[in-house]
Amino acid sequence: MNKRTNMVVASVALLCSAAAGFAQDSPPAAPPARTHTWWRDQAPGAGRGYTVNNKKMPLISVNGNKFVDPDGKTVLFRGLAI
Repeated sequence: MNKRTNMVVASVALLCSAAAGFAQDSPPAAPPARTHTWWRDQAPGAGRGYTVNNKKMPLISVNGNKFVDPDGKTVLFRGLAI
């Protein structure tokens, strides 16, 4: 064998022995805990928030092109984009 072949064989043997030395001996760690599923969260105020005082407010309905209360008076919503 020539010098180059000896060098290649020695390099391969060194790499194989180094790989065996760095092999993992301990069992793998437990998988990380699942992250928070934020896409299933409810929006702030969702749920029963809008039904808390609903009996105290008058029923608003539409009459023609106006919003009216139970007495027939026009209701003007300020700061609301419809």
